Amino acid sequence: MKNRFVLLFFLPTVLFFAIVFWARGAILLDADFGWHLRMGEIIQNTGIPKNDPFSYTMPSYPFVDHEWLTDIVISKLYPLIGMKGLAVIFSLIATLAALIQLPFPIKKWSFVPFVLAAGSFLVFVGVRVQVISWLFFSILLFILFHKKAQKWQFLLPLFFILWANLHGGFGIGLAVLLVVTLVHVWEQRRLLLGEIAILALCIASTFINPYGIGLWKELWVSISDASLRWSILEWMPALFLFNFTFWMFTLISVLVVLRYRNKYSLSQLVLFCILLIAGLSSMRHLPFFLILALPMTINGFVWFEQEAKNYKNGVERLNKVYSIFAAVVTIVVIVEVALGLYSARILQERSFYPNKAVEFLSANQSCGQLFSVYVWGGYLIWKLPEKKVFIDGRMPSWRREVSPLSESDYALEEHKKVLAGKIPLSMVITKYRVDTVVLPFEEKREITPLARSMQNVLGKDVAGLLLGIKKDNYEGLIKELKDNSMVEIYKDNVAVVYRQKNSQNLCVET
Repeated sequence: MKNRFVLLFFLPTVLFFAIVFWARGAILLDADFGWHLRMGEIIQNTGIPKNDPFSYTMPSYPFVDHEWLTDIVISKLYPLIGMKGLAVIFSLIATLAALIQLPFPIKKWSFVPFVLAAGSFLVFVGVRVQVISWLFFSILLFILFHKKAQKWQFLLPLFFILWANLHGGFGIGLAVLLVVTLVHVWEQRRLLLGEIAILALCIASTFINPYGIGLWKELWVSISDASLRWSILEWMPALFLFNFTFWMFTLISVLVVLRYRNKYSLSQLVLFCILLIAGLSSMRHLPFFLILALPMTINGFVWFEQEAKNYKNGVERLNKVYSIFAAVVTIVVIVEVALGLYSARILQERSFYPNKAVEFLSANQSCGQLFSVYVWGGYLIWKLPEKKVFIDGRMPSWRREVSPLSESDYALEEHKKVLAGKIPLSMVITKYRVDTVVLPFEEKREITPLARSMQNVLGKDVAGLLLGIKKDNYEGLIKELKDNSMVEIYKDNVAVVYRQKNSQNLCVET
């Protein structure tokens, strides 16, 4: 019966989600992919740069690429297998991260939690370097919480050396290891020198990287930047995650863990609470919560079956209810998968990024700098390498107290103020020698009374997220462009390009 369930239901389900993850990765182009690819090429050709090689606003900033090794791998693989090939690799990594957590042998009680967790993953998957940390995190949990694997804990320092050079997510792995060690010390009321030594070696091993302590400084800059939670979508609280599957999984998981809290280890319970809070406070951390909560939820279902045996016909009735619930969950997840894949089309290269405008700019070069929006920075680094950018996805937390006169001390804030009209565009044009501006093309739409009311109550940013309305309004900026002798030289259904009338003067000055 168990083998029949695995063959008829579970394996096809795993294959289905692997294909869905691949499809999303192949369709959606992540905003940071471009700079990862270019950085990998630069490292291969000239070594690891000490300062920012891509922006003209903060070129002397000591940039730390905590994914440098992953960037090299991406830059080597992309010319060989393209985006679809990379999507295969990253979809398998995401799928494996979930599979590692499944209690074996596979039982029917694994189906609903797995489907809900995998459906929740869909929002986050793609050709994105953070997916690698999901796999490492899952392996770490397996080593810590499976008795047969705990004998390999002495290899964790080597494990963290690799993780620290692939992605900055190693920090959450060390946090988990620290929590588990402290809980074990608390439970046994004595110092566990072996576990403490492994923890210390794991921390020390993360300094074995091209940046040394600089890697930790960069990690701290991101962790301590509270402004990210209200300016960058993936760092925002889970309140802005409109994914019914995730909320269904989280509710079930919390209820199950509460009911059987005495059956879990104290380490699991503490981590469950910490990662749930971390995930709810920032969507970027939700995949780590899902990975931890998946086996805990499945085990809770198994214990519920054992409890049902105490009642007459309890198991039979539970099986009927579970079958109906599994069918409902399957329908809900399939609908959300369909919607998720459809919405991923919005972030395709041809529909979201200025690919045609880039072709035009490549054929019509200028001597000045190019100003564009945050979400296009990584793409421009990739597709228009001869030009530097104002800002891209690496830079939201970059700050410094003192900067050269020709540079910015906080590029993201400056960028936001330029778009909001709080900094005169003429100042930016003069300071950075900007002669070309590339903006998203937006059709004018009337704001409905409901939308206007929500904007008044919640603010434009929150109301825009809830209603699916773009919060960017470039009318004021476009007026400033025209006031500063900028003229429209190109427009399509994605982007519009403005250039200074006397831009040739910059060539003479240069």
